[in-house]
Order: sequence, then C-alpha cells, then structure tokens
Amino acid sequence: MLQLHSLNCHQPECSQGKETKLLLALQRVWQRWVTGLKTSNDPKIWQTVDRLGNTWWHAYNPSIGCSATRESATEILEWIERRVCNE
Repeated sequence: MLQLHSLNCHQPECSQGKETKLLLALQRVWQRWVTGLKTSNDPKIWQTVDRLGNTWWHAYNPSIGCSATRESATEILEWIERRVCNE
C-alpha cells in the first residue's frame, strides 16, 4: 500500500528529497489510475470538490470513449445509462 509521509524537515536538502519522494509517489498513483482507465471497459465514476466548495461528479465510459461532468450523482448515473443503452 502506498504511504505518503508529511514533510517535517526544515533543511532545504532534506525537504527537497522528501518533496521528490512525494512527487514520485503521486506520479505512481496517477499512473496506476490512468492504467486502470485503459484496462477496463467498465464506466468510471468519481467525485471532486472545487475551490468554491461545489461538488462535481465525473464519469468516463471507456467502451465508447466519452466523458461527462454533472452536478449530482443521479445525473451522472443517468448519463451512463443513456450512453450504455445507446451503444
């Protein structure tokens, strides 16, 4: 399991080393996520919150190569159902 550690070192060389490790760890997580999108034809759904506190739902349907962003989970599920049924 991937573990991210906090940056508590105040020395520039120590902090830079830990920041590099953190960046590498984040890159590995990103690559796993992207690989997961490529290897499965199941629709992917995820939620984000923007800087204003608005919640957004995202979906990607790899079988047809389409994506969508909606304000509610219900809307995104409806989008997926329409896309799957229209194939």
